Amino acid sequence: AEEGSKKAGVLFIVNELFAIYFRLNTLRLCKNLQKPVETRKLHTQGVMGQMVTYNYYVGRLSLFEDQYAEAESKLEFALSNCHKNAFQNKQRILRYLVPVKLFRGRMPSGQ
Repeated sequence: AEEGSKKAGVLFIVNELFAIYFRLNTLRLCKNLQKPVETRKLHTQGVMGQMVTYNYYVGRLSLFEDQYAEAESKLEFALSNCHKNAFQNKQRILRYLVPVKLFRGRMPSGQ
């Protein structure tokens, strides 16, 4: 159980650093965080809220790197796993997901 809480703690810290790096516009530093997380598969286990946050930031990062399929995939994960009452978070995700989908030729549905 302690190993699981350490992994969850690492993902929480990575997400906080992502938030700081995005605010400071130092996106190149995000790659240094992403590699160890993905190597150890920390982004696939733990608290769903942290996994959603991680995928949101990686999706945005992919968008800035012109990796639109990856961005769409990560942002889709974030949106579909976001808490149903987290309206502001859904808006944040959609702010990036909608343009990616339009760019990739997918039109929004009426939902």
